Amino acid sequence: DIMLIVGFIFIFLSYFIGSWPVGRSMAKFYFDVEVQDAGSGKSGATNVMRTTHDRILGLIVAIIDGGIKGTCWIFAVYIIFGLIFNLQWVVYACLAAVLLGHIFPVLTNFKTGGAGIAILIGGPMVLVPGLAYALAILAWLVTFQLSKGIKFLCNIVAVSVLLFTGVAFNFSWLFLGFTFVAIGLTNIAHRQNFYRLSHGQEEQSNWDDLGKSILNLKEMFRKKR
Repeated sequence: DIMLIVGFIFIFLSYFIGSWPVGRSMAKFYFDVEVQDAGSGKSGATNVMRTTHDRILGLIVAIIDGGIKGTCWIFAVYIIFGLIFNLQWVVYACLAAVLLGHIFPVLTNFKTGGAGIAILIGGPMVLVPGLAYALAILAWLVTFQLSKGIKFLCNIVAVSVLLFTGVAFNFSWLFLGFTFVAIGLTNIAHRQNFYRLSHGQEEQSNWDDLGKSILNLKEMFRKKR
C-alpha cells in the first residue's frame, strides 16, 4: 500500500517534470524571445531554433527534454519500480505522465507545450533495444524520401517504429497500451501540422536542405569554440 501511494506520487511528479517548458525558459533567458508568441508557439527544440535562430540552443533544449526529462528520470523510475519493487505499470504511467505534461503543460496554463518527440526518443531508452533506434533512423530517412521532406511525418513514423519494435522485443500489454497512447498524444500535438499538410501549406525539404542543416550546425559549433 505504501509503494502504491509512492507510485502515484511519482506519476504526479512526472507530469510536473514534463510540464517544465525548457525551451521557453532558455529562449527567454538567453535571447529575451517569448516562443509562446512566435513561430508555432511551442516550447520544443524546433520552435526554439526557428525563433532564436540558434541551432545549438535548440539542440540543448532537445537534449534536456529527451535526456533529463526522458532518459534520466525514467531510468530512475525504472530502477525503483521496475527492478526493485516490480511495479512495471508505474514505469509506463510515469513515462506517459512526462509526455502528457510536455504536450499539455499545466505550468504554462496548458500553452507552449512541445510535440513530444524528444520525450519519446529519450524516455523509452531503458525499455527498447538498440536495434529499435537503428530501425527508427531508417524509417525516418525512408519517410523523408517518400514524403518529399515533410519532417513532422518523419518524426511520427520514426517514433512509431521505435515503440512498436520495443513492443515486439519486450512485449507486455502495458507497453502496447502505452505505445498507442503515446502515438495518439503525439499526433494530437501535431494537429496544426496535419492541418497545414491538408491545405498544402506544410514546409517541405530535400536532401540538400538536410545536408545544409547539418553543415550549418557544425559551423555553429566551431564558432562557439
